[in-house]
Amino acid sequence: MVKNNISKPRLFLLSSFIAIAFSCFVYRLIDWQVFKGEELRIRANFNAIYDIPIKAIRGEILDENGVSLAVNEVVYQVVFDRFKIQEESLNKEISFLIDLFKKKKQKWIDNLPIVIKDGKFVFLEPSNPNDEEEKKKIERNIELLKGPDVLNLNSYASAEECMLNLFDRFKLSDNESLEKKRDIASLRARMIMEHFDTGEAKMFVFANGLTGEMTSIVSGLSGGFSFRVNNDMKRKIRNSTLLSHILGTVGKLSKDDYEELKSKGYALNDVTGQYGIERALEKELRGKNGRKVIEITKEGEIKSQLIKEEVVHGDTVFLTINAHLQKVANESVERNVLASTSKSAGAVVVLRVDDFSVLAAATYPNYDLAKYKKDSKYYNKLVSDNVNKPLLNRCFDDAYEPGSAFKVVVACAGLQEGLINMKHSVHCSRGWYLPGSTHHVPCMGYHGNIEVQRAIFVSCNAFFLDTAHRLGIDKICEYAKKFGLGVKTGVEIHETVGSLAHPDRRRELGGKWYPTDTAFAGIGQSDNMFSPLQLATYAATVANDGVRCMTHLVRKRTDYLRKDTVFENDPKNPQVVDNLDVSKENMEIVREGMYWNCTKGTASNPFASYNISLASKTGTSQNPSGIDHKVIIVYGPTNDKGAVTTEGPYKDFPPIAVASVIPKGGTYNQTYKYITRDIFDAYFKGVGKDVKFD
Repeated sequence: MVKNNISKPRLFLLSSFIAIAFSCFVYRLIDWQVFKGEELRIRANFNAIYDIPIKAIRGEILDENGVSLAVNEVVYQVVFDRFKIQEESLNKEISFLIDLFKKKKQKWIDNLPIVIKDGKFVFLEPSNPNDEEEKKKIERNIELLKGPDVLNLNSYASAEECMLNLFDRFKLSDNESLEKKRDIASLRARMIMEHFDTGEAKMFVFANGLTGEMTSIVSGLSGGFSFRVNNDMKRKIRNSTLLSHILGTVGKLSKDDYEELKSKGYALNDVTGQYGIERALEKELRGKNGRKVIEITKEGEIKSQLIKEEVVHGDTVFLTINAHLQKVANESVERNVLASTSKSAGAVVVLRVDDFSVLAAATYPNYDLAKYKKDSKYYNKLVSDNVNKPLLNRCFDDAYEPGSAFKVVVACAGLQEGLINMKHSVHCSRGWYLPGSTHHVPCMGYHGNIEVQRAIFVSCNAFFLDTAHRLGIDKICEYAKKFGLGVKTGVEIHETVGSLAHPDRRRELGGKWYPTDTAFAGIGQSDNMFSPLQLATYAATVANDGVRCMTHLVRKRTDYLRKDTVFENDPKNPQVVDNLDVSKENMEIVREGMYWNCTKGTASNPFASYNISLASKTGTSQNPSGIDHKVIIVYGPTNDKGAVTTEGPYKDFPPIAVASVIPKGGTYNQTYKYITRDIFDAYFKGVGKDVKFD
């Protein structure tokens, strides 16, 4: 009798292993026969099988009411399909297309940085010697051409050497003219640069934007060619000066972008968002490419197609922007900046108080987004303007000293911390002395004994210098951040964090913090600098009972056909970010002072006789290097206590908060206030609403 030496644990492990292996075999058999049966049948019968991507259509971008901002239009292009390419006939096909396009005086894509001059090959020169962007583009193309992927030549190789190597590599006949050989070599080299030769790219674009005639001619050619007419979607900017700094653009991938994104399904000739909404929502706008398997006969004909992955087109994005209000904002900022002392720059941001959605955000100088993409001279002029900086989004990316507009922070903090109350007064003798010091900080008026509400509407420096000094800088910063100052608001696109005055911040800047800096910080000076977006968020937080919500630009996203909503920022259920935790009584004290600011204070011009009740705080920040900056925050409509109201003639309009800034606006200039009045006229009274959009 043979003794069994296999222990029970080992027997169990062996049995388990056999069971798992058998299960894997059964699963693979089912996968082959059921799930991949059709694809494997094709592969068994023919070797000419190709996986072809199905390109998703990029989602469109609209305003809250459906006004077109970035949309798609159908364009026609001539393309080569990789699976149809026959190396021995490729040069002839390219030559045929070149002759056809030349005969019809049409252009094709030619990026070769080498031209023929006086019978010799030379490297391309910029059409404008001062055009740095064009110069860099040419240099990049030369570098790619000489690089390891194409010619693998030394960096000092001449244009003549490059062309001789291209002619030799692509077996270009001496029977062809020099110009024809150069044109064929240009396209063959681009095929390599775009990874078409390796099959990584399945399609190569010979020419874009075909005319109707060229579309008909190429479409009508009999079979046997590896090129064809293809329908593509081209991004079109509508109302191109309306939202330039926020909308953004799309552009082709750089080599570095491609290396980073190819694992996510991007091809080298794909486009991606460059900045603004186009970049921030790239994933949602792009969609997801599909995939099909094509069966090709020995004669080169498509016999069958099998969809393996369905294409998912990009989402359509509805912004919170109101096109009518945005247009009014653009025009008002330009008009009032040009009427100011500086005549150079300005910005305004408008938020809904109930959910902190951005209804308008206008920057001056503005620019034309369509020309920015198409007109190289226009683009270079924008890029090289280092004085006016028209490409700078002053609403979101630039920061300014708030001046006295910051005093609301100190008022709320002082009241809530119990350092002051409604009856507490500070003596103002046209200024304030730092306790224990002879240092005198001036005030614009002689206010005598003054309490908090009057200090708000006459903007008394002495009261807020004293209160800030007693609060301390840490407590001031704590409250400022809750208002959205010195922190990011959460808006979808790029924004500056601004700067909150603090000893740590001063050390970062390489300076020293002095005892008077805390007091100066309390009146919006020192190192305090905030964007108009942050200032509008601050105003909306005051109006919203001290509750700060997420500031946002996207109202909702739908599927491409706009039938089903896939995401929504519901105004009735906003995302709360922070809470001041300031009592109702203290908020009422501050807001009533802001209401009086419009009726008899620093904002009485132009709002004292205005037929919509508002609450505000103005600011004039001193500019040691020149003309003072002008700032205002304002919200409404309100009751006579400064609380927002939805009653009365404007009950159907949610309250709004506005922040307007004119850098170097001038000490006595009032035009920054008129920007906000124009906004309220447009929003509540419909001024300018008869404008038609594309």
